[in-house]
Amino acid sequence: MLGTTEAYLETYTFVKQNDTTLTYSYASNGFTNNTCAGTGTAQPGEQGTLLLDAGTKTVQGETADKVTFQITQPTPVTGKQIIAVTAANALRLGNNQSAKDAQGYPTAFRSTAYQKQ
Repeated sequence: MLGTTEAYLETYTFVKQNDTTLTYSYASNGFTNNTCAGTGTAQPGEQGTLLLDAGTKTVQGETADKVTFQITQPTPVTGKQIIAVTAANALRLGNNQSAKDAQGYPTAFRSTAYQKQ
């Protein structure tokens, strides 16, 4: 859990493979301050694939694409996810701890939105 004296800088990199497939990598650095200043400590990352599923859904006022994620590293996992790019050009990811709809997709976003750098 994040306290007032620590923070994480998270980086997602997406590469379009074709019209329905993206590969991605995720990296995170932990900091002992809440501004991500100085040198961080590398945290476990992951790599995988996002497969665009048919359809979208409205979540918290945003139109989200339905995707199936396939984590390939460090531990293989497959599941349902939602993603959206907001009008402010922020990336929103589904909260996998939230309730799921009848098709298994999250019904809420994570509280954090990611900004393109």
